[in-house]
Amino acid sequence: MSTSPHHHCPDPQNLQTSFQVPDRSPCTVSITVEPATDPVRNGQGLLGLYSDPNVVKGYPVIRATVSSPQSRIYASLYGWIQVTNTPGEPWVMDLYPPFQGLNSPFIFWGSEPTLVDSPAREGVKNYDWTARSFLCYSPDAAMSKSVVPILGVEWGFWIEDGRPFVKELRNVDLKCWNEHIELFGNFQGWDFAKIGESSASQLDA
Repeated sequence: MSTSPHHHCPDPQNLQTSFQVPDRSPCTVSITVEPATDPVRNGQGLLGLYSDPNVVKGYPVIRATVSSPQSRIYASLYGWIQVTNTPGEPWVMDLYPPFQGLNSPFIFWGSEPTLVDSPAREGVKNYDWTARSFLCYSPDAAMSKSVVPILGVEWGFWIEDGRPFVKELRNVDLKCWNEHIELFGNFQGWDFAKIGESSASQLDA
């Protein structure tokens, strides 16, 4: 009998949220999390992390797209910030290796940026991993290093007796962003708005 505190989720899991931030047009975020079924097609073998790409089957794959059809150029600029955690350890920033040391908190940034990720652990019997992914914007289109969160989701996986399971994809109260402000402080010169301050964005759900 399973003793996991998590429950099994249907596949795929989908969330869609609408929002509008000051001086920009309405946008939609569509998020899907599902188990990896075709690692080769996903390009997971390109990472060079696994003895065989197929070992990542069953681990979560996330794809989060931003659609701002009425926005152009600078008004379409957004960024994703992602932090991860395993029980008993502090939250850490999730950055691609080439971006480490660049003093940027974003895992993805650009015009209507898409967040993609597919974490896995090879040869591990029991494990627990959670990610929080925040969509953010800069009020002056990144002319300064000012970051305001728009929305956040939580997702992840756990491994039980060597078998991976996908955690529930869920919206998180945006106030949990404040829990990571100290971690964000490692990025020099950046200003991260706290939820509850007048600069924080309001969702148009």
